[in-house]
Amino acid sequence: MSKWLHLLIAIAFIASLAVVSCQSAPATPAASSPAKSEAAKAEAPKSEPAKAGAPKPAAAAPSGKVVIATTVDANTLDFMRMNTVNPEWVLASHIFDSLVWRDENMKIQPDLAESWKLINDTTWEFKLRKGVKFQDGEPFNAAAVKFTFDRAMDPATKSTDQVVKFVGLDRVEIVDDYTVRLITKAPAPTMLTRLSIFWILPPKYYSENSPEVVASKPVGSGPWKFVEWVKNDHITLEANTEYWKGAPSIKTLVFRPIPEVGTRIAELKSGGVDIAPTIPPDQAKSVETATTRLEGIEGGRRVFIGFHVTKGSPMEDKRVRQALNYAVDVDAIAKALLGGYGKRRFTAVMPADADPALKPYTYDPAKAKQLLAEAGYPNGFETVLDSPMGRYVKDKEVAQAVADYLTKVGVKTTVKPLDWATYAGQMLMARKTDPLFLLGWSGLFDPVVDMGAIDHEQALNPT
Repeated sequence: MSKWLHLLIAIAFIASLAVVSCQSAPATPAASSPAKSEAAKAEAPKSEPAKAGAPKPAAAAPSGKVVIATTVDANTLDFMRMNTVNPEWVLASHIFDSLVWRDENMKIQPDLAESWKLINDTTWEFKLRKGVKFQDGEPFNAAAVKFTFDRAMDPATKSTDQVVKFVGLDRVEIVDDYTVRLITKAPAPTMLTRLSIFWILPPKYYSENSPEVVASKPVGSGPWKFVEWVKNDHITLEANTEYWKGAPSIKTLVFRPIPEVGTRIAELKSGGVDIAPTIPPDQAKSVETATTRLEGIEGGRRVFIGFHVTKGSPMEDKRVRQALNYAVDVDAIAKALLGGYGKRRFTAVMPADADPALKPYTYDPAKAKQLLAEAGYPNGFETVLDSPMGRYVKDKEVAQAVADYLTKVGVKTTVKPLDWATYAGQMLMARKTDPLFLLGWSGLFDPVVDMGAIDHEQALNPT
């Protein structure tokens, strides 16, 4: 028996620190640029949806270029095969559209679907937007919606996307060219939340090209079109001047994977990039100059230490898991390593959805040792903590600090740092982690969805 428990030690909410360079800013201020979404670790901002039947507003032609540093390169640009969220989902949100999307206040808004309603407990009907074209000229219609969901449900696709699974989709029915029904096996209260991250594809392009082609040359209906991907160097997007919401103001977006934080900062200062995300708190003040602006973004990611529980392992005992929680001084780690930019979280849901009466574990090493003894481990035991390197702010350092605290109560913990591609692709998705693992969970600002993060039967989407 093997399972993962996701609500664990040291759940922390870490704000993303991004530096925006002003020395080579485009005409549109970088602070309001859609390219800023990667730095903000949030969904890509989009234009306000045009009112039905209203003409597109007149706008200047796209101009300028924004270069965004990312912490890692994408593994694939086929969102149905993605095993990580950033930068892949950020890139996808620039290239594709979904039936619904979230605005800057995280409220669900119409996108490719103009409206929707429940026909019965298991049938959602969506009225689709007319006049939308994909970037290859294909028309958007009900057939494109059905094709996309059918592709996700086809075993041959080997989809890692969890939307179909989580809503319990049974089938898609076309009512007419611009009306489609999603029929689920049981009531799906999180349908709209899930659909906000499910992008619609052009059927002809995705059915006529190989998986390798569509994974490296995506086509959607979004505000930017894919141009080029040079692995481990850059991904370039160009403005879609025929975008149904109106062309974006920025002509060119370039995403550059720069894992090493010192290099990201150096590139920012030299003008090599315009936006640099995930700045370590201890370097925050040093990079804020007359030509740069530092922004702390409070997003939805929770970084935590997870338990991989196997039959007969110490982690199987609830008292052991409780002991490890008591053993770690989370507040001290946040203060020492995150410089005040991290906030402690102790539930799987966002603060607004949590019971205000809930309190986090206190730091009590004596209680930890007592619980370990009661569980049959008076002398502790040895374990391993897996951690990515450079994926999150101070991830490896946080893991080492946790390991040090656990070792002090007798649980000798060795940290195993890994590059993100190996960690996410080969270990997390295959569930081959060691007994402890550091990971980030980006909830969808929906308490039902967030609670799924601690259900070991649900597949995990590392972010």
